[in-house]
Amino acid sequence: MSLARFHGKTPYKLLDPYIGEIARHLIAQWPHQPGLLLETCRLVSQEPSEFMSGTLVHTLPLLFANRNKVLIERIAQNLGFTPSRLFLDFSKDVLTQVFLLSDQVQTDNALDFILQLMPTPSGGSVNAQTLARSCIIELLGTFVFMLGSEDSKKVQEVRLFVISDVIKSVTQDQAMRALHRLESTFPSKGRKKVLTSDGVGKFLKSHILGLISYLVDKLQGIQGRETMASKQQTLRGLGALINHVGVEISIVAPQVSKNVKSVIDKIA
Repeated sequence: MSLARFHGKTPYKLLDPYIGEIARHLIAQWPHQPGLLLETCRLVSQEPSEFMSGTLVHTLPLLFANRNKVLIERIAQNLGFTPSRLFLDFSKDVLTQVFLLSDQVQTDNALDFILQLMPTPSGGSVNAQTLARSCIIELLGTFVFMLGSEDSKKVQEVRLFVISDVIKSVTQDQAMRALHRLESTFPSKGRKKVLTSDGVGKFLKSHILGLISYLVDKLQGIQGRETMASKQQTLRGLGALINHVGVEISIVAPQVSKNVKSVIDKIA
């Protein structure tokens, strides 16, 4: 409280830059030390349900990726939702974390875990492809943005638009691996669901119009305020996208050139 007064901020504003880490710690300790959550909410003048709801974007991706059914169900019960509703509301954030897990087995297990929580629609079925298709452009756009990391080997600090602090550092190699895993959920006829050694150009090309719109919106700040570093990384990611798609990028070349020139002029 003294620090908040010193900086002329409310306690919540003082903690806001670290709220992701704080929320994940509080939720992890919630079953064993519920008082931590209650005291923190009292400090920031929020009801526990309000704090929990406002920090779901920070807590849910890791909970689903780690298959923590107990905490997911407890959060859902406290907020009056179902686990499947929680996933659907944050599907892009959750799946980004899932596809960036350290190995394919972990990704597959997390996808199976999510599928078990999803209700089966009448006359149909839900599979990993269904989950990914629901937010495919956002997922691809996020991974292409990550391809804009300055160094393919050295880990760079990455602050994403909606999942800041959940994924703290991502290399180009990790982003490419995630793209391969995402592609493998959309197997072509006669192709087994395995990671391929070739590029992902054809896969990216099949979503090129939506991808370009997503990246242009990101450059222009339509998705939210973007820092200069974020815009520069988006431009590098766009360059990586062009390299992977190849000459067939010409179908959207006018749109790319016009918008990139506009952004570069502003940066300059």
